[in-house]
Amino acid sequence: MDTTINSNQVYVEDDFHALEKITDDIKNDNQNGNYYTRKSLYRNFDPLVSVNQSFAETTVVEVRDTNVSNVTVNCTPCTPFKRAESDYQSAVSDTPLLMDFNTPAPRKMRPEDGGDTPGNVTMFHTPNASPKPDVLISTTNNKAAETIKLLRVQELALQEQLIKKDQEICKLTSENESYKQKCADYFGMVMSLSSSGVDIMHSFGDSLTYQDTEKQSYANKINALMKERDQALEDVQGVENSFAELHRRYEKMKSALEMTKQNEELIMRQCCELQEKLKEKDELYETLKLKADSDAYNANALVENAKKSTEREITVLRAQLKKAEMKVNGLQSQIDQKNEENSELTQMIDELTKLKC
Repeated sequence: MDTTINSNQVYVEDDFHALEKITDDIKNDNQNGNYYTRKSLYRNFDPLVSVNQSFAETTVVEVRDTNVSNVTVNCTPCTPFKRAESDYQSAVSDTPLLMDFNTPAPRKMRPEDGGDTPGNVTMFHTPNASPKPDVLISTTNNKAAETIKLLRVQELALQEQLIKKDQEICKLTSENESYKQKCADYFGMVMSLSSSGVDIMHSFGDSLTYQDTEKQSYANKINALMKERDQALEDVQGVENSFAELHRRYEKMKSALEMTKQNEELIMRQCCELQEKLKEKDELYETLKLKADSDAYNANALVENAKKSTEREITVLRAQLKKAEMKVNGLQSQIDQKNEENSELTQMIDELTKLKC
């Protein structure tokens, strides 16, 4: 029997669970008398079935006598599995074929007996036929089918274990290779680190010098920052004082604003009162204006009348004045005449006086 396992074939968990189902099928077949010994529902687990090659050989057994010790078994290459079942059924229906797995293991034929062919096994031949071939064939076929199925189940279980072991071996091999690669990488890293140790020491010394310089510069920066911090604190104190002063001013302005608001409200009330009074005064003014207009009209009428009467009186007085002036002028002329006469008389008296002297 060929037990070669195809390592490229991948099995899943559902394939392994199929073992339970095939066991149940075997039991049902045994109860129903089914003797399809070459039938397999699980070709992935059948070592006699390969994907890339022909299936294993089947054994055709010709029974010629009831004496199982003298059975001739002729093993010939069979067709692939898809034809094995039909050939087997036709062989069972046409000839009394049987593989007896209950007999002792047959002895292999020696090379000098013609048994060096890989496709042949130990053969037994019974020249005489069984007195009851149908009963013997049925019983033996049932036993052979049951035995073959049980052997297939055991073989599938062993193949499952073998596949798991192969998978574990592949996994461990890959892990071993990865660990070897990691070890080689680590060794290379260690060698590179050991070769660059001097450079690292120089770099470390340079880094120490650089760190000292950086520390000094950082100390100077810290001192400058501390001075700036003190100055900032003073500025903050000044800002706080300014803020306090501003807050006091704000409070004063707030109180002044409140007072202004109160005064504004008071002024608004007074303004409303004054507007009401102004309205009353406007009404009184309109009344007085109307009254004054009427009085002025009456006064103008009186003035016109008085003016007219005065003009008449003035005209009369002017006439009287002119008359008086004319009278005065007449009297003045008389006075002038009298004065002339008096002056003449005076001269005459003077002359007479002189004459008397």
